[in-house]
Amino acid sequence: MGGVMDAGNLLKPALARGELQCLGTTTLDEYRQHIEKDAALERRFQPVMVGEPSVEETIEIFTGVM
Repeated sequence: MGGVMDAGNLLKPALARGELQCLGTTTLDEYRQHIEKDAALERRFQPVMVGEPSVEETIEIFTGVM
């Protein structure tokens, strides 16, 4: 086997067996480019769209972290 194995292919077996839970972040374009094109990988992830927070929400988030 001479090819380079990417992270998605390394994770698929453990995800399929339920041995690994994974939370990832990406842009919609990257999701379409890397996840949607791989049916086996796409089955194992559920997209959750999160919009950009407002300035007020950002301040609230940072206040909660500090």
